[in-house]
Amino acid sequence: MANPAWRKRCKELLAALRKQPRRRAASVAEECPTCLLTCPDKLKNAILDGIHLALKKVGFGDSLDAQYWSDKSVKQQGGTVPVWGLKKGVSAAQAIQSVFQGNAKLECAGALVAVTYYAILKACGEKWFDKAFASGNAMVISPNSPAFQLWKEVPIQDMQAGDYVYFRGHPDYESKEMIEVVGPGYWRGENAIVESDKKHFSGLGVNNKTEKEIKLTLLEKYNVRVNNYNAKIRKKKPSPPPRQTIPESQVENVIRGIIKVRRINYEHICLRCCQG
Repeated sequence: MANPAWRKRCKELLAALRKQPRRRAASVAEECPTCLLTCPDKLKNAILDGIHLALKKVGFGDSLDAQYWSDKSVKQQGGTVPVWGLKKGVSAAQAIQSVFQGNAKLECAGALVAVTYYAILKACGEKWFDKAFASGNAMVISPNSPAFQLWKEVPIQDMQAGDYVYFRGHPDYESKEMIEVVGPGYWRGENAIVESDKKHFSGLGVNNKTEKEIKLTLLEKYNVRVNNYNAKIRKKKPSPPPRQTIPESQVENVIRGIIKVRRINYEHICLRCCQG
């Protein structure tokens, strides 16, 4: 249950910070030492730490520790959407930590969800985290996780370190015809975090790459998929026309790159912190 009195006070503190962020920061920090708004770098740095740890410990696939997670994957046209829900009665903090032990496998959007939860855990502490995500349906790792509500969209030109970006790959990568022949794939796009220099990005499958390098990776993965598609349709009678691979020189014409930037919503998390 939320604490109504403190929740009301938290909203007052947030309003004061919006009006006079520099003058009010010290007084807010004194009243609420864990307030993320007075120290936004705390959460940003935890996000960066989380994605770097994921690059070392999380692989591609669909597998989490059954001690903490229930497989609630949803079958739909074009494949299965991986959905992992927190089991009732287990520690949410321990469940997230289990993702980064070296055995977990996720796709890139699921990995970013896990990083989101990991960063909040590190910034707010285990005690609060277990209270905030105690119920079985409160924490979900999937491409459609409610964790994405903890991020707010910002203009691309306002991109900062620790922001979450989405690179769109070739639009034909998961077309109906492609899926029917070669099945779903992992590289229709790339979910990544902006590195400290704001020129490089890291996500599952890409480590500290520039925007151009990620575009080239998405093009390479598309061309591999085209070759697999062409190899399979040759066996069909009548055989549909083959698809053409695309040279690297055309990457800027066919791969859009960054289409969305999101920033962790400190205010939303601060309000969730008012539970006790």
